[in-house]
Amino acid sequence: MLFRSSVEVERTPDLKTPYEGYLVFPRWAQSGVGIVGHVETPTLERGRTAEEVTEALEARSLSDVQDLLEGAIRRGSGESDD
Repeated sequence: MLFRSSVEVERTPDLKTPYEGYLVFPRWAQSGVGIVGHVETPTLERGRTAEEVTEALEARSLSDVQDLLEGAIRRGSGESDD
């Protein structure tokens, strides 16, 4: 399986933190021609601007992102994060 993360930021109805963000990990076909599925994290960041949330997500370390990917895969397969 080949995964590469995508930063996703969305508006929320919360006036204090109107933006939230999470990571999506598309799963590419072995041929690399198309996406055949994905897993995503829960909301990881909240902020006043989309840029603030994007910067916070992009500042995460590679090991943190790897842990988040492994957790998302476990959740996607029905395994517990405990």
